[in-house]
Amino acid sequence: MYYLDPIEMTAAQLLTGTSLAEDPTPAWAAGTYAVGYECHVVATHRVYRRTVATASATSPDVDPTGWKDMRPTNLWAPFDWYSNTQASSTAADIVYVLGCRYCSDLMLRGLEGAEVEISVKDAPAGVSIWPPGGGVKAYRLKVPAKGFWDYGRGKRLPLTTLQITGLPIRPNAEITIKVKASGTNRRAVGLIARGVLYPLFGTGYDFGGATEGAEAKPKTYTYRKTNDDGTVTTTVRGSSKDLSCEVVMDLRNADGAVQQLEGLLSRPVGVVLSKAAGYAGLSAFGFVASAPVRYRKGFALVPVNVEGVV
Repeated sequence: MYYLDPIEMTAAQLLTGTSLAEDPTPAWAAGTYAVGYECHVVATHRVYRRTVATASATSPDVDPTGWKDMRPTNLWAPFDWYSNTQASSTAADIVYVLGCRYCSDLMLRGLEGAEVEISVKDAPAGVSIWPPGGGVKAYRLKVPAKGFWDYGRGKRLPLTTLQITGLPIRPNAEITIKVKASGTNRRAVGLIARGVLYPLFGTGYDFGGATEGAEAKPKTYTYRKTNDDGTVTTTVRGSSKDLSCEVVMDLRNADGAVQQLEGLLSRPVGVVLSKAAGYAGLSAFGFVASAPVRYRKGFALVPVNVEGVV
């Protein structure tokens, strides 16, 4: 099992070349607003909705009686905890140019479009260092066809998540992420998590990792009520995925695992149970809900439960 503790996003890390404006809504200014009016505050990168039809002289972020916090701005949507708050565009491709300190791995979720292109430079406006040979590396956002029938007649599912590992680490790298589509088709990205994938099972010994039988458990937050006459009332909401597995490690790494887990339980992280091909479904972004470290003679076992966020 590996975990990615995301690098905290700051405005200084948004570099020249990023394509999106802060938000389609206007920036807040003092004035009188109708109920339901929406605007954003640049300092908080949040969108607010007016709840009373009176004059507003106080910034919405410090006036909860007059404004309701609705969501992140379009530009900053990929940097909260949630994949269902997406940066989106139907007018042009989405480009994020990010300054990244010591980042070797990316987790992208909530993707929509035709493909994603990734490239890395050694510094802002510097020399291309990834992919090898320069240029960009493209990832198609459709599950590959499993044969001629599937290619010609089957319904190929969209690919909404990507894990990119093994990027070259630099103290001030520039990473460009481009979500592409044609015409007025929708492009979107819900989560951009950057950092280093650390092995919970440690390093330096001959064995360790998630054991056979790991589970991915999709879940939905859709509200469903069966009425007295048998009809069903639903309110469609987002979905996510929980993970459960057992991690085995050399006993000499158990103390380190305890220390790592103490720092992880209070915030969401990216979790990848295996880097091997064919196990992409065993990944999630969420909270490590429980992970007791059980010491045995010569080894340790850690049953891990991850609660994915929407």
